[in-house]
Amino acid sequence: MDFLIRQALPEDLTDAGRITVEAFVGDGFTNPTSTYVELLRDAGRRAREAELLVAVDAHLNDLDCFVPHVASVRPGPQPLAQ
Repeated sequence: MDFLIRQALPEDLTDAGRITVEAFVGDGFTNPTSTYVELLRDAGRRAREAELLVAVDAHLNDLDCFVPHVASVRPGPQPLAQ
């Protein structure tokens, strides 16, 4: 499968938030009852405050197709937040 990394579109934000929560909770980094879950789910905030990138199927260009990876990148010397 070929991947395309692109800036998240408004229609990607719900899935981006869902995927982020699934990754943090599913891998045991965050308790599912933590208040942090709502911050993770808020991809709209991340898209407003940083460049929110998503990996999508290059042929379908659809976030909901497969790729469970979302990254937010802020300009400057800050580390990559995944």
